[in-house]
Amino acid sequence: MDISNLRVGFSINLSFLHMSDIAALLIALIIFAFNLIPESSIKNNKIRYILYVAIWIVLTAVGRFVLPTGSVLALPVGSLFIHWYGVLIMTGALAAAWLAVRESKRRGINPDYIWDMLPWLLVAGVIGARIWHIFFPPESMIQAGITTQYYFAHPLEMLQIWNGGLGIPGAVIAGAIALFYYCLIRKQSFSIWIDILAPGLALAQAIGRWGNFLNQEVYGAPSNLPWAIYIDPAHRLPAFANVATYHPLFLYESIWDVLLMALLLWMGRKYIKQLVNGDLFLVYMFVYGLGRFCLEFIRLDPAPINGVDINQMAMVVVMVVAAAFLFVRHGIRHGKHEDGGEEEAPAPESQENDGDKLQAD
Repeated sequence: MDISNLRVGFSINLSFLHMSDIAALLIALIIFAFNLIPESSIKNNKIRYILYVAIWIVLTAVGRFVLPTGSVLALPVGSLFIHWYGVLIMTGALAAAWLAVRESKRRGINPDYIWDMLPWLLVAGVIGARIWHIFFPPESMIQAGITTQYYFAHPLEMLQIWNGGLGIPGAVIAGAIALFYYCLIRKQSFSIWIDILAPGLALAQAIGRWGNFLNQEVYGAPSNLPWAIYIDPAHRLPAFANVATYHPLFLYESIWDVLLMALLLWMGRKYIKQLVNGDLFLVYMFVYGLGRFCLEFIRLDPAPINGVDINQMAMVVVMVVAAAFLFVRHGIRHGKHEDGGEEEAPAPESQENDGDKLQAD
């Protein structure tokens, strides 16, 4: 038994399926995920689910009978390799959705919006994370010739997210853009929803970081501490080929993310009257940025641009922006009120259970 492969993932024999069957399934999932069948047409969810299955069966039958033998879509799928890294990402996404559902219920907002927006955020997050990695690859990959120019010369390798990796800053940026667009077209409050999602985002990152453990990546400087982790020679950087144990950098960030999640949940309950919509996400930005900035000092494989670690500098920008917004929102505004200015009455937040009264802001 190959233990190294077992650590990376596992394979499933799908030889009984054709490529056309997978294409049909993807089309059916896209129709389901993005609600391309108007909800007003079929209100019964069970009937809608049966309809999605029927769509897949029909598309599969059409593919089997129409496609000529020997074409790419008529070929058997063979074995599908499932990477644990992808499993953990999906687990983190579902855990984040579960926590967001609890938070939305606590605020009196319809939690169905969570499952409606989840495909948007997942797709955007993965694309954004991959784009960040392509433009800012780590130093070890640059030394191996895997640069941004290399990806543009080999565009198909851009899609191989299991080779190279993903960048969390890109995932957060793209996810925020997707959420803003979703709130705009669904007439929802972006600042309210981004607060609801913030604790779950920290939880998802805490879970996803364990994929780095399985891949033996994102480890820190050499260490002999009791909790130092062993890295196989094949996964060590060339300059540290003879060093066996390292700081478990992924673990440090995972713990930091769990603490951040707890902080956001506590603040959302303890200081609910003092907080302005969007504050929790600003706190997330500052605290996560602080932790990531500090941890980059012991990371062996930074992403340099002109000798500067782009990930570390990005965290500085994130912290400064978050702190500035919080200061303007609470420091300057509070100072004006103490000087005798008339305090603005907070706008009433009508959060009906169906969420239809929330407007995009």
